[in-house]
Amino acid sequence: MNTRTKIRVDRVVGQPLSILLNVVARVLGRVLRRNHTLEAEAVRTVVVSKFVGMGSIIQATPLLRSLRERFPNARLVFVTSRSNAGLMGHLEHVDEALYVDEGSFGSLLRTSIGTVLSLMRRRPDVYLDLEVYSFYAALVSLLSLARNRGGFYRTSARFKLGIYTHLVFFNTSQPIRKLYLQLGHAIDASGGLGDDDELGRLRVDESARSSFETRWQELAGARADEAPVIVNANASDLLIERRWPIPNFVRVIESLVESGRLVVLSGAPSEAPHVADLVERLGPETREGVVDASGRLSLAEFLVLMERAACVVTNDSGPMHMAFSLRRPTVALFGPGDPRHYGSTQPGVEIVHHPILCSPCLYHADDPPCAGDNVCMQRIRPAEVLAAAERVMQADPTKPEAAPRPEEIAAEGRPLGAIVRDSILGAGLAPCPCCSGRRFRYKFLREGYRFIECASCGLQRIDPAPRDDELAEIYRREYYGAWGLEQEPEETRRMKKRSFRHLLGRARREPAAPGAESGPPRLVDFGAATGFLMEAAEDLGLEPYGIEINEYGAKEIAGRFGEDRVFCGEAEEAQFEHAHEAKGGGFEIASMTDYIEHVRRPEGVLRKAHELLAPGGILVLTTPDTGSLSRRVMGRNWLHYKTEHLYYFSRHNLAVLLEKAGFEVLVSRGARKILTARYVAHVLLRYPHWLLTPLARGMLWLLPSALLDRDFSVPSGELEIQARKRT
Repeated sequence: MNTRTKIRVDRVVGQPLSILLNVVARVLGRVLRRNHTLEAEAVRTVVVSKFVGMGSIIQATPLLRSLRERFPNARLVFVTSRSNAGLMGHLEHVDEALYVDEGSFGSLLRTSIGTVLSLMRRRPDVYLDLEVYSFYAALVSLLSLARNRGGFYRTSARFKLGIYTHLVFFNTSQPIRKLYLQLGHAIDASGGLGDDDELGRLRVDESARSSFETRWQELAGARADEAPVIVNANASDLLIERRWPIPNFVRVIESLVESGRLVVLSGAPSEAPHVADLVERLGPETREGVVDASGRLSLAEFLVLMERAACVVTNDSGPMHMAFSLRRPTVALFGPGDPRHYGSTQPGVEIVHHPILCSPCLYHADDPPCAGDNVCMQRIRPAEVLAAAERVMQADPTKPEAAPRPEEIAAEGRPLGAIVRDSILGAGLAPCPCCSGRRFRYKFLREGYRFIECASCGLQRIDPAPRDDELAEIYRREYYGAWGLEQEPEETRRMKKRSFRHLLGRARREPAAPGAESGPPRLVDFGAATGFLMEAAEDLGLEPYGIEINEYGAKEIAGRFGEDRVFCGEAEEAQFEHAHEAKGGGFEIASMTDYIEHVRRPEGVLRKAHELLAPGGILVLTTPDTGSLSRRVMGRNWLHYKTEHLYYFSRHNLAVLLEKAGFEVLVSRGARKILTARYVAHVLLRYPHWLLTPLARGMLWLLPSALLDRDFSVPSGELEIQARKRT
């Protein structure tokens, strides 16, 4: 039976039986008046049951250790599902295991009866049920006839008080291992049970190590001596929404292999098809550095492999808890689950977690609210997983005291041993690209995106930034339309060209370098769109080239200027070899108008501009100015606050960034654009503001066409920067 079927059987059969037997237990309890006090030396049998969840069983190891220390003369029996039999042999302190077979309803009924009869014969002194939501587990606990039965409740204790003698509130925001210990404390009120919540180490015998060596040599070949990075892309059918998307795993694996790491893909035999799908998406060169071990190693052999791992990158699943137990450097990816509940605070563990409104849902809903669209997992970016993996692999596990406390870390990254949530501002964020600052202030939330500000230099940005597919949806062909004036595109072209001519006409130009071939000065426009600025540059006697990532815009430029005048792709990869060979040097002018706020790596594109420019070349740049009057007046409703604008600069922090990229700022002033009142009104209608948009409607209604279509110079709320390349 799969997990969903088990839940249905539990509800249909287990619930009514539990209600009936609860009444019987209450009556018998009053009649028998059993003594529930415990004397440690007299306790002979302690039973712990956990049917589902390999990770939960590993999280129970602190409880098992405490029970052994508290009741040294007792036999410790563990009751679980047959699917967990392989794990039982690796647990310390367990003397005996009893199994139920959940393969079918018939096998479940048969083995359940046998297990209950075995428990009755043992006459347990203590029975601790670690399940929370299962009626079946409650029935087994009651039918064991244990003198003391401990269990958990969530919303109400009324239903369970007859079945259990001791109940503990199950708080899903607390570490599960501490809750298990608390259940033990409830049973043994003397305070003799310990509080040590460190996970016990899973045992591995020498025979497993011997068989592993042979099998591993077959799988890894010449690279068998390397410490691999284990990647676990799986999660059980309890909630497969815990899986991080395969394309993201592919990007991480490709980067790890490219850096020389040996990657091992893990998985049980039932998970092998999912892993095979991942392998199919890897390129041929990447596959050479990957070993698919899914379904090819026993659990014992897999534990030996994990002991050797340089790092484990894993979804919230059983292998994650194995890595915690074996103290391996681990990067754990959480979404539907809560890292406060099932994560780890031990050194060498980094939790990557970007919760959303419905996260965590795993402990509260039978069916995930997202219906499979696990946005909480999709928000985790490959780059942050790779960075976390590098940090845990470079850390010294022998010096846990060297890991600073979480409150001493801001944006450098998720500190070792700390659980960092997306809601803790500054934790896990990349440093400020301008000043490398690591402290951030929350600004506001807009259209589901969080805007933050560097506490040192005031650079504002969106965090986390929109994904590539979200930006691609924005940068469709319509993005290059006329902003509400589609019926008059030529009028928009005219206004933009006038604004660009005005901007370029004010640019300072250095004399050509001695010996350089004569000819019109060359300009390269970053983010050239459909070529309006290039047309304006040509009108001024310049020879324009363009860089544009959007294929539609690049085709428009190629049709107007020729294919050799446009580079379609990422700006940092742009090449214009023909232009350099023909003219014998770099470009005299580089322009970035309303561009740098769109890019993920602003310093990178500035360095590319520095590379493309000739000695003394001039960079002309405009970008929204957070220090502008319009921003101060409009606040969070500022027209320039848009999803596609990833960064928001001021004169100060942009000057710092330009200096880092090798430029000397010559001019820094407020930018102006040549616009018409009609254009301004249409922009305000497209980007509504509670005050300005009604005024815009009134302006369109009241003003005559002669005034609406008249050009005038308007402060745009942007910066105009001219900077010279330092040599």
